[in-house]
Amino acid sequence: MKKIDLACIVEDDPMHLFITKKYIELSGFVEKILVCKNGKEAYDTLKAMFLNS
Repeated sequence: MKKIDLACIVEDDPMHLFITKKYIELSGFVEKILVCKNGKEAYDTLKAMFLNS
C-alpha cells in the first residue's frame, strides 16, 4: 500500500494529540505529520504550503 505524504492533525488537547500522533506513527502509512491547534491554523498552514509549491 502506498504511503500518505502528509497527514494533518487538528487538535488542541495534548493527550488526544499524543495518542493520535502515536497511532499514526505506528501505522507506518504516513511520511510526515503536521500538527495544528485549531482549524484556522490548519487552513492557513495548508494554504501557504500549497500556494508555495
